[in-house]
Amino acid sequence: MSSERILIISLGHPDFSKGGSEIAAYHFYEEMNKRGLDTYFLAAHNYPNIHRKENRSSYLSEKEILFYTQMNNFFLFQTDDWYAVWHDFKNLLNHIKPTIVQFHHFLHLGIEMIRETKNYAIDNNVDVKIVLTFHEYALICANNGQMIKTGSNELCSRYNPIACSVCFPDKGPADFLLRELFFKSIIDVVDIFVCPSHFLMERYINWGVDQQKIVMIDNGQEAVEKLPKRKLVDGERRCRFTYIGQINPFKGLDVLLNALDYLDENMLQQVQIHVYGSGLSNQTDPYRKTIKKLCKTYKKNVRMFGRYQNEDLPEILQETDWVVMPSIWWENSPLVIQESLKYGRPLLVSNIGGMAEKVTDGKNGLHFPKNNPAALARVIKQAMNDRGLYDTLYQNIETPLTIQESTMQYLNLYGIKT
Repeated sequence: MSSERILIISLGHPDFSKGGSEIAAYHFYEEMNKRGLDTYFLAAHNYPNIHRKENRSSYLSEKEILFYTQMNNFFLFQTDDWYAVWHDFKNLLNHIKPTIVQFHHFLHLGIEMIRETKNYAIDNNVDVKIVLTFHEYALICANNGQMIKTGSNELCSRYNPIACSVCFPDKGPADFLLRELFFKSIIDVVDIFVCPSHFLMERYINWGVDQQKIVMIDNGQEAVEKLPKRKLVDGERRCRFTYIGQINPFKGLDVLLNALDYLDENMLQQVQIHVYGSGLSNQTDPYRKTIKKLCKTYKKNVRMFGRYQNEDLPEILQETDWVVMPSIWWENSPLVIQESLKYGRPLLVSNIGGMAEKVTDGKNGLHFPKNNPAALARVIKQAMNDRGLYDTLYQNIETPLTIQESTMQYLNLYGIKT
């Protein structure tokens, strides 16, 4: 049995936050413990009634810790609560005594925790391997880590301080240069970086991460049986298209709904759009009005089901023919894609970034140009009219990387033999 003690750090706990990186980190933690490895899970948790410095953390179980802190500086990912970092987090490190610290994110915690982990190792004269998994382009781009220009939705291919200052007129190129230098001074102590897609990895190498210190390991999935194809009634086509995920302008639900404008009456008599997700109430008034207007215009075609739970996915996907991911930003390794493939559902995706990497056009899904409703409508027509296409794509779907396989890759990275 390995003598290593691993601490996995996440931006949230899936009991309270259902994002892809939180779920990926927690599944990894569970698999590590199943293998008998001494593993702890620390998740950021913002609980406004907790202010006492001596009560910064609580335990959901013996090895699952909620760490109460706040991070309001999203430009530099710094916490406003320095005491939480150099005192409370350091006390946790002294208590757990990890030999490997795996950061699955620093959001909501403060990026300084990475440096404090190194300080802990130096102060105690112990070797601690620090690993950082990137889940988006947060260090590269100040616009929510999405590498998309503010105001125009134009994609960025690489970081440039001058271009960044155009997106944020209240800051100059020097601000972005200092931001870059600050981040690089922090992550300089990281031993190895992990990216769940080759596309994301290439962006970070272009930004300056040492190519010798970065690897690609996809987020692993639970191994399940492929769902059978949805049963059709006589004369029915593969006409049920499902959107799963957060509802915001970057995810492109409006692109999908606008595609209905380009379908003829015969298609509109059959096509069904099922929407599972939340977040619309948090969006701007213009975006909310756009979505609500489109839903009203096509009320016979669109059904909004609201928030869903992960355990609901088999039932949702059993009643689905196609999963649609119309994001207008690069994405990385979207959980929706992995889950759809896991359960045997072909996808229609924007032909950019991690989406184009994970879905092969004509093999396990179809591509369309991003932010192009007319092009998406053509793909929807193809999906409905070509009766043999669905069967071919369904048969071609391969099981995505399992959590067991992903964990083994991480263990090899750590140098742990089991």
